[in-house]
Amino acid sequence: MYKTVTGIIAQRISTHLQEQSLLPAEQKGCHPVSKGCKGQVMISKAKYDDSSRRNKKLSIAWIDYQKAFDSVPHSWVETSIALVRVNRKIVGFCKFSMEKWNTMFILKTKWESMQS
Repeated sequence: MYKTVTGIIAQRISTHLQEQSLLPAEQKGCHPVSKGCKGQVMISKAKYDDSSRRNKKLSIAWIDYQKAFDSVPHSWVETSIALVRVNRKIVGFCKFSMEKWNTMFILKTKWESMQS
């Protein structure tokens, strides 16, 4: 249920950003028709391969944003979506749900599995 609700909210935020022209074209991984990071990597590789075949010079810079979402304070997320004038109810829902986020790791060892 939660995944469905957050998917609807993500779509509404995306639509709002597009309608207000707030999503830069350079931010390709965030556009709805984009295939995300994997698609961008494939495009970069194709451009690199093409320039190599044609003996053209090409410079590519990659920035590793590993764990980027884990390192952004939730208050910044809330402030950012409020700044772009996303509906206050959506901002409130995001704030409420972020306060409830947690991660639980369950490790089942072979020994525990054998006793069950």
